[in-house]
Amino acid sequence: MNLVAHRLCTQLCPGSTGTRTRMNRPAAAITRHRAPRTTIAKSRRVLARLPASRRERCMSTNKSGSRQHVLAIAAAAVLIAGFTGHLAKNFSTIPVASTAQGVKIVADSLLQTLQLFTLSSRGEPGRDNWLLVLARLGGAFVAFGAVGRVLLAFLAKSREKVRLASLRGHTVICGYGDRGRLFGSSAPASSCVAIDVADMSDASGAKLLRVQGNAADPDVLRSASIAQADTVVIGTGSDERNLAIARAVLVAATVPRETALDLIVTLDDPALADSVEREDAIVRPTGLARRVRVNLFNPARAAAVALLGSPLWGRRALELHQPRIRLAMIGIGDAAIETALQFLRVSPCCGLDKPRIEWFAPAAEVRSRLLARVPNLAHLLNPETDAAPETPLRWAADLVLHDVATESALIAARLQGEGADAWTGIVVAAASSVANIRLAIQLLRDMERLALPPCPIHVHAPAATSLDSLLAREDNGIHAFGKLAELCQPKPSDAPRERLARQLHEAYLRRRRADTSRPVDAGQGALREWDELAETYRRSNRRAADHLPVKWLSANFLSGRALDAPGFPETLTPELLEALAAIEHDAWRIDRELDGWRYAPQRDNARMRHPDLIPYAALSHATQEYDREQIRELWAFKPE
Repeated sequence: MNLVAHRLCTQLCPGSTGTRTRMNRPAAAITRHRAPRTTIAKSRRVLARLPASRRERCMSTNKSGSRQHVLAIAAAAVLIAGFTGHLAKNFSTIPVASTAQGVKIVADSLLQTLQLFTLSSRGEPGRDNWLLVLARLGGAFVAFGAVGRVLLAFLAKSREKVRLASLRGHTVICGYGDRGRLFGSSAPASSCVAIDVADMSDASGAKLLRVQGNAADPDVLRSASIAQADTVVIGTGSDERNLAIARAVLVAATVPRETALDLIVTLDDPALADSVEREDAIVRPTGLARRVRVNLFNPARAAAVALLGSPLWGRRALELHQPRIRLAMIGIGDAAIETALQFLRVSPCCGLDKPRIEWFAPAAEVRSRLLARVPNLAHLLNPETDAAPETPLRWAADLVLHDVATESALIAARLQGEGADAWTGIVVAAASSVANIRLAIQLLRDMERLALPPCPIHVHAPAATSLDSLLAREDNGIHAFGKLAELCQPKPSDAPRERLARQLHEAYLRRRRADTSRPVDAGQGALREWDELAETYRRSNRRAADHLPVKWLSANFLSGRALDAPGFPETLTPELLEALAAIEHDAWRIDRELDGWRYAPQRDNARMRHPDLIPYAALSHATQEYDREQIRELWAFKPE
């Protein structure tokens, strides 16, 4: 373990022990090559640290700039040679009687030099000096080069307008930054249009169609043939601007087409994404000439969902015979908060008590951000308050805050002081990708130095770094998650979670329509097709898809099967049904309470009150039977 961590640190810190330094080379080599090798190495390191999109842009900019430099150097040479040649010729043929006449000759020579670029300067064969001959040739070269560049740019722009007008079923990317490039990476460059306020003339990819302008402008959208597009990705870096562009795109989608328009809107604020997602008027627009599927993309939330797509911590806790999951959260970034919330939603598992989450970061900041995100977490953050059975989230988990800075030595010491039991998992999501990886590597070394039991460390690293290949190659216990290259899917409907949620809903529809004992009202909200389904029901299906692997794990544990066996066992016994119905209710209850619901004897949707937010054992027999029916339906479900 020490060797692995040492190699990782060596990669991060080139000046550390084990790297090649000046002392390893002969003195002659140092004297002869020190400056250029240092400069080249530094340039390469800086270029390698840039994201792929910026690196490509820099390289393409250099190619374009080199052509401009050739014309600039040629023009300067023409000016110097022409001015010198005209001065020599004029002073040799015109007598200078006074200072004023000399100044006039100099001014006339300058004007004659400038005329070299207009091709109107006439030479005198046999009488002009070589400098003038070369200057006239250079002037013609510069003039033709400049005219050629203008002509080529005009032809390329005209050709691009024709290509844009003829596009059908293409992808439009509004905001061609790093995320926009990733979303459009799987689309053919010839059918991908990028809209950005910045000049993209040097963007990589000769076949990529470019439109410069404000994507919220209807004229700009029309120039990108937005009405004929099949996918629109909006990611300008501003949530407000993204929503404004989304409204403009919905207004511009006026051409009826059989295929639906996938509208992907990036929202970096998780709370804003949740609020917008609850508004059917935004995510499920009606009254349009074309069917539109609106998908909100929040990188932190998507990273949390992807990390917890399988019950990795529940399986590890059961394998280690731990009474419950012990999770250490390091840092207070958006990814840390969303990971904790998603973990709470999928935490109910048979064989495990309520989990314990311990947060290692400045406590005041953790408390402030968690309460701003989920006000109901106040009952977890204030253990001295009452612990009635209906208290939101108090029953679901234990949350402990450790007021420490994000330094590996301090965190490792706290990890050691919190008991001898092994930790189930550690999540590092404090700052940037490189900072998170650096902290995780140092934490790995400190934990081994303190003889702590090994524990998988999941580090949030959305951006590509030079350490990615090393982390993937070495079995070092550090696992990166939240890679934007994996999360930016141009077709969200093809994502595994969305596909599973749709399959769950379609299976539910088939069973309801086949059940003749229960009348089916086609207008009932939950009985609509997926594309017509209200967002609240879609969210329920997605949350059911998130918790389904935990139910498989629970059924395997209770039935004595291998924990990683796929699907449910063959036989659903009454005991197994009751246990799974209980965690089904717990998962629903946690989800509701995280969304802000609280217990009340009477249901009130406007005030977010519900009478079933109580323990499973206290529910009425009819409500318990509803949870059992959910398990029976899931048991019959076979994912494709």
